[in-house]
Amino acid sequence: MVVAGQTLSTAQRDWWLPPALTPSADEDWKQADALLFVGLTRAQRTVVITYANAKSTGGKQRPLPDLLERWQERYTIPLSEFPELARIKNLFSINTLWDKRDRVYLSTRKLDKNDRYCGISTWLEEFVSIRFPLGLTSLYPRFFMAVRATLQQIVKQAQLLGSRVEPEEGVALFLARCEEQAFAEHPHAALYRRMGLVHVRKFTEAYEPHPGEVHFFETEATSLTFGDGLLPVRLDLVSYFQDGAGVTHAILYRPESLGELRNGTYPNELNWSAMKDASKKVSLVMLRRLFPQIRFWVFSAADGILYHYKPNRITKNMDAEADAALAKLKGFTTGSFEARVDESKCESCGVRISCPHWLGFMS
Repeated sequence: MVVAGQTLSTAQRDWWLPPALTPSADEDWKQADALLFVGLTRAQRTVVITYANAKSTGGKQRPLPDLLERWQERYTIPLSEFPELARIKNLFSINTLWDKRDRVYLSTRKLDKNDRYCGISTWLEEFVSIRFPLGLTSLYPRFFMAVRATLQQIVKQAQLLGSRVEPEEGVALFLARCEEQAFAEHPHAALYRRMGLVHVRKFTEAYEPHPGEVHFFETEATSLTFGDGLLPVRLDLVSYFQDGAGVTHAILYRPESLGELRNGTYPNELNWSAMKDASKKVSLVMLRRLFPQIRFWVFSAADGILYHYKPNRITKNMDAEADAALAKLKGFTTGSFEARVDESKCESCGVRISCPHWLGFMS
């Protein structure tokens, strides 16, 4: 008899349910105890119980269900630990395996210093156009791009008119993008359409145009000039522009909440650490390399606030992040780069059928 997965997640998974349907806080605990009780009482010879100490290496300790914890305290139970999967880091030239495509616009989040995105996977998907066929492609990336492009239109229109865009006008812009075949025919289209309408309406209420004329830079395909013939990068921004005073502004879009309510209201500014995902900041640190006095803004759709996003107080840390991103960009440009492979994710990777590590060409 095997009772698998006895630890409990500390994450809140039911945030999307209305309060009346949200399960009680101790329901998961009761179910885990019930599952263990059935396993122990039905086993005829041996029972094996598995659980993870944490979600990932070095992660937060997960709690054990009450019945399992009491059972371990009362009896001497043999315990075996599975060895951790080693992270493998290799330096190799991928040009010896495939020829790269013509110059592409690489998303800056793929240059994250924390190696959140596998370098081999990025190369195969972005440069060689290899993807594992999936039964149902996630609509989220297309939804995110549709919202971001709509917010960009709203910024330009507000600046042209010198006043805020009406919510219904912003809604019409977003709905036009939802009519694209790949979006409209997806089974999750209605869900993401409703979510996008909420985000767009909130942005029309939050964005106040800057006075005077502004000069817009293209955000979808901007070639940042850093020398060495580096590949151009696509900035993951809503918009960035220069106002009449010569100050450059960059606006980022995030769906999640970023601020903390104080006396019923959100602050107007956020510190650099408020955004936990470092990959979302790569565009900002690279832009700061070009425009040291740039002003950052981030729109939190959950909060409905366009925050002034204050740079890191320790400027050398931002410089280090920009250097790390540029080093990765140079690696992708030349086809010789360090790839940190997390083997626990290889099984679900969309390009594993063509990955040199998966195929055993790298050891």
